[in-house]
Amino acid sequence: ARSTIMEKADVVMLIGARLNWLLSRGHGKWNPQGQFIQLDIDPEEFDCNRPIAAPVVGDIESSLDAILAKLPGLKLNMDPAWVKGIQDESKVKNAKFLERLAPQTVPMTHWSALSAVKKVLEANPDTILVNEGANTLDDTRDSVDMFLPRHRIDCATWAIMGMGMGSAIGAAVATGKSVVAVEGDSAFGFSGMDFSTICRFNLPVTVVIFNNGGIYNGIGENLSKDGDPAPTTLDVKARYDKLGDAFGAQTYYVTTPAQLGSALAEAVASKKPCLIDVQLAADSGKESGHIGYLNPAPLIDIVV
Repeated sequence: ARSTIMEKADVVMLIGARLNWLLSRGHGKWNPQGQFIQLDIDPEEFDCNRPIAAPVVGDIESSLDAILAKLPGLKLNMDPAWVKGIQDESKVKNAKFLERLAPQTVPMTHWSALSAVKKVLEANPDTILVNEGANTLDDTRDSVDMFLPRHRIDCATWAIMGMGMGSAIGAAVATGKSVVAVEGDSAFGFSGMDFSTICRFNLPVTVVIFNNGGIYNGIGENLSKDGDPAPTTLDVKARYDKLGDAFGAQTYYVTTPAQLGSALAEAVASKKPCLIDVQLAADSGKESGHIGYLNPAPLIDIVV
């Protein structure tokens, strides 16, 4: 649904949102002739990735109050088919995601693992979801719905990797609610030792680590001549559950969707620090982020 808006929009108003990676930096599927109105507290955010036709500097609350005060005297028009069009397109895309979730593949893929996660979170709608990674982030965002406001923290404004454990700790402390952090193995590596804080303060946080042995996957091309692993390759045999054991958490090592669903349901109900090591296939995953259009095109063809 968002892609349709991006392609057709002549004018887009950004309120607090920024044209960073989350919005493809204003390129890709965005209408190249479209114009942007941007309300932001930081003037350095204007014209970063696309020219901003109407930059407005100010905090959101006072700026929106001023805008709303002028709206009664203006006439607004909206395509009556717009909302229904978004709803119809969402139904089609949600059906496609359900098709991906259906096969209970073993060794697990991101999708078969998420089929179990989705069911548990839908049964526990008041659980806060934290999510980071590459495929782990994208696929979770696409398939796991939230039913209450302020219950999803899936990436920071400036980056993805490393925000998971701090966000989980903050959410648990601020709300007292159960928190589930779904982490890619690389993403967890950026701040994984902060799981010790979760354990020391006995926070109701369950960390779920999708281990496919690498960034995108664990079968990256070995580019070195001395036998070193590829830069994007981690250890698909790593036992992250042992880290949880070291800090006294309840831990699980799971290899099937059924095992994952059972472990996650038990962990959320416990309201204790828990860590679930989810063993995926090493070839599960691909280049992520829907940013293939940013890959540079070769200037010349090289024939060997």
